[in-house]
Amino acid sequence: MYIKLDNDTWEKYIEEYFSLDKKISIKQFCKGVILILANSFITEKELKLKMLQ
Repeated sequence: MYIKLDNDTWEKYIEEYFSLDKKISIKQFCKGVILILANSFITEKELKLKMLQ
């Protein structure tokens, strides 16, 4: 299932990031954001996998 990344979705991911126990670094988070911008559609699972790389 693909999600469209609108403003609400961005907020959800940003809130999710800040609620994590910092397993993901800011650098990894930004990398995830850049990947989202590169592909305007991405699955939630793919996003989490890419952010953890």
